[in-house]
Amino acid sequence: QHPTAIARQIRQALGGNLVRALTIARTEMLRSYRTALLRTYQQNSKVITGWIWYSALGTKTCAFCWSMHGTVHRLEERFASHPRCRCTPIPRTKTWQELGQELGVDLSGIPETRVEAEPGPELFARLPEAQQRAILGPAKFAAYQAKAIRLEDLRGFRRDPRWGRVGYERSLREILGPQRAEAYSRLAQMGAISGSLSPADRLILEAAAGARRLSREELAEVLEHVARAGFDAGVRERARGEL
Repeated sequence: QHPTAIARQIRQALGGNLVRALTIARTEMLRSYRTALLRTYQQNSKVITGWIWYSALGTKTCAFCWSMHGTVHRLEERFASHPRCRCTPIPRTKTWQELGQELGVDLSGIPETRVEAEPGPELFARLPEAQQRAILGPAKFAAYQAKAIRLEDLRGFRRDPRWGRVGYERSLREILGPQRAEAYSRLAQMGAISGSLSPADRLILEAAAGARRLSREELAEVLEHVARAGFDAGVRERARGEL
């Protein structure tokens, strides 16, 4: 049955809203699928050495799942995801050369067909800014553009008393602390972080918002940038003395 059909049955049996029922249906159906899949991999350990985290890689994919895409895991490791996760484990097989050595057969002429997945952070870095912002949200995008965080920094795990190890997306406050997180929130509200800004302009905005203190080298870069920009003596007149 489709998850929506099961969700309606859950709602009728247990009460509550449809959104929660749908979350339960989708999460538990996919958990069952992944568990069966991983056990199948374990039963074929002569060929399969582990599994690879594979994500949907869309704008609805969370930063945690983007960061996990392409990571390699041991066969006995469980899939530590979050509710409504759409990711899946794909098998990491032995190479043809490894299989040939075990069988005593020369398989060197066979083209390699083992699946490889490019790491999620590398794929994410090539996305257009609009898609990155849609995935991260304004404040995290501001911190990411400023290189204050990496995509991997948003990857978090915690221990749940019922489900064991589960994954989640870390907050800016958890990564940077409350003051710097608030600073990047202010930058996001200003709409100030953009790839069109020069490095010096970005440093000025970060310092003005209190995101971080500039080093001596960065301060020198900012001063040189301001000096090159020059001074428009007509600004005061155009502003009619309001400056």
